[in-house]
Amino acid sequence: MARSSSAQTKVLRKRLLIRVSIALLLYAAVVAAVFYLFSNYVGPTAENWVKETVSGQWERMDQREFDHFRREMREEGRRMEDFEVHHHEDGSVEVRDIRFFMTLRMFKYPLEVLLVLGGLLVIVLVELGRVLKHFDSLSHAVNGLFKDRAATIDLPDELSIVRSELTELQERSLADERAAQAAEQRKNELVAYLAHDIRTPLTSVLGYLSLLKENPELPQEERERYTDIALDKAVHLDYLVNEFFDITRYNLQDIPVQRKEVDVAMLCAQVADGFYPVADQKDIEIELHLPAERLAQVDANMLARALSNIMRNALSYASTGTQVKLTLADVQVDGKPGFAICIEDEGLEIPPEQIKDVFDKFFRASAARSTDRGGAGLGLAIAHEIVLAHGGDIQVSSGDGRTCFRVLIPDFTE
Repeated sequence: MARSSSAQTKVLRKRLLIRVSIALLLYAAVVAAVFYLFSNYVGPTAENWVKETVSGQWERMDQREFDHFRREMREEGRRMEDFEVHHHEDGSVEVRDIRFFMTLRMFKYPLEVLLVLGGLLVIVLVELGRVLKHFDSLSHAVNGLFKDRAATIDLPDELSIVRSELTELQERSLADERAAQAAEQRKNELVAYLAHDIRTPLTSVLGYLSLLKENPELPQEERERYTDIALDKAVHLDYLVNEFFDITRYNLQDIPVQRKEVDVAMLCAQVADGFYPVADQKDIEIELHLPAERLAQVDANMLARALSNIMRNALSYASTGTQVKLTLADVQVDGKPGFAICIEDEGLEIPPEQIKDVFDKFFRASAARSTDRGGAGLGLAIAHEIVLAHGGDIQVSSGDGRTCFRVLIPDFTE
C-alpha cells in the first residue's frame, strides 16, 4: 500500500512547484529578451565579425575568370554556397571562401539549445541544492537531539511543520524521561516501604514465636493469643509479598482476560462477604446496593481481584464506626451499555494533588503508612490494570470526608 505524503512534504512540494514555476517564467522572459536583442542587434554584428575573422581572403577576377572558376567548382563537386561573391559595376567579381564560417554557423542553433538547457539545469541544481540543504538541516537537528534531548531544534521556517513535530516528540521524550525517573524514584521508595513493612510483621512473628518457645509454661489462653497474633502478622506478611509479585507479573505481560457470563451482582456480594471479618474488627458496616441480578461477560476471578483490592483500600482508610458502600448500577460507558461498581468509604481523604497518581504502579500515598494494615501501595495499580484489560476505566473522587472509586466496564460483545 502506497504511503500518503506528510503535511510537510505537501507544503515543500507546493513551495517547490511555485519557486520552479516562477524561475522558469523569469528564465523564459530573460531568454526571449536575449534572443530578441541578439537577433536584431548583437547577432548580426557578431556574425559579421566572425565571418570576417575566419573567412578566406577576397580574390578579385573578371567575368571570364569567374565563369571559369564556377566551372572548376562544379567539376570538383564543390558548392558555390561555400563562397561569398560580390559583383561590381565594372563587371569584376570578388570571391572568398566562407566554408569554415558556414561550418561554424551550423552549430548556432544546437548551441542555443544547449544554452537554454544549461539554464534549466542550473535552475534544477539550485532547487536540488535547496532541498538537500533542508535534509542537512534536518539531519543536524535529529543528531543534536540524540546528543542532547533538551537541545534547541533549529530548522528554517520552510520546515516549520517538521520543527513542530520534532518539538512535540522532544517534549514527549523529556516527559517520558521525567516519568521514568519519577517511577524509578517511587520504586526505590517502594523498596524502602516494603523493607519497613515486611520487617514489622516479621519482627512480630519472630518475637511472639520466641516467647512461645522460651516460655513453655505460659497459660493456654495467653499462648493462643500469642499464636493468633503471630499468625495474623504472618498472613499480613504473605499478603505484602504476594502483592509485590503480582504487580511485577503484570508489568511483564498482558493480563489475560477469560470472559464468561457472570452474575456481577452476586460477584460483588461474594467479595463483600470476604471482608466482613475485617470490617467487624474496625466496627465498619459494609452496605450493599445491588440489583437482584446483573449478567455480564467478564473474567470473574480477575474482576473479583480488582474489587477486593479496592475494598481492602477502602477499609484501610475508613474511620472506625463508619460505612463502606458498594453499589452496582447500569450506566453508559463511552456511549455503550455497561455497568458501574462504586465503592465509597468515610474517612481519610486522598489529597487533590495525589488523585492523579493513585493508580501508578509504584505510587504510595504517604498516609498509607499510618494505617495498621497498609499494603505495599500496589493494590490499586493492579485493579487499574485489570479494569483496563476489560476495556473499562476507574474514576476516583475524594472530598468532604468521603472517597469513592468508580469502576466502569462496558458490556462485552463478540
